Amino acid sequence: MSELYWRDCRIYHGGYDLTGKHNQVALALRPDIKDRTTFLSGGAKQKRAGLVEATMSGGGFWDAADLDPALYDGLGVDDGVLTLCPLAGAVADPSYFMKGVDSEFAPAGKIGDLVAFNFAALSQSRAVKGVIMDTGAKTTSAAGTARQVGAALAGQKLYAALHVFSVSGTGAPSLTVTIDSHDANTWDGSETERLAFSAMLAPGALWRELAGPITDTWYRVSWTITGTNPSFLFCVSIGIL
Repeated sequence: MSELYWRDCRIYHGGYDLTGKHNQVALALRPDIKDRTTFLSGGAKQKRAGLVEATMSGGGFWDAADLDPALYDGLGVDDGVLTLCPLAGAVADPSYFMKGVDSEFAPAGKIGDLVAFNFAALSQSRAVKGVIMDTGAKTTSAAGTARQVGAALAGQKLYAALHVFSVSGTGAPSLTVTIDSHDANTWDGSETERLAFSAMLAPGALWRELAGPITDTWYRVSWTITGTNPSFLFCVSIGIL
């Protein structure tokens, strides 16, 4: 296995692609380790994993136009949607996404330097390892490429995150995204709609989840676009956890 290095990763925060503002990013997953040592432990401490907390953090160069609406205005706001793509953020690339609340936004620097910043967000959901199902600018209704993601067992959930970065057009352009599943890569009208996002009329982000079991293993994203000369730039990730 070849080593990877940070170069073209993507950082999505709500309706903002903040990739071009960052030069560092991290996702930390920390189970809350509880002590369960008893008198019969043989003289050794015993531990048990508790709840898992995730923190997404990063930093780079401050820009009021993009960073203040995303990070300053988002401080303390519940259920923001954040996605980290360690590679280039292309279709079929891995992604990590979570609901979170921004806990820190810190512009800083010294005289003569570019203004830098750091931010951190704490999880309000599980941090889901998933795959980018579709991304890019879309102007017409269509369906993406199906992918074999796997079944969701009892006790697991299917999760999805949608980021819409830009909207253009007239006549009230609208985007509606759904996640469908099938037991094989045959999309003949017998597929099942699993998740549906509310119609998006402006940049923003949405989160959806569905409890298993789901025996289907193939998934596909479809979208319906209306309006006059519409264009939507968006990204959809799904994962099972």
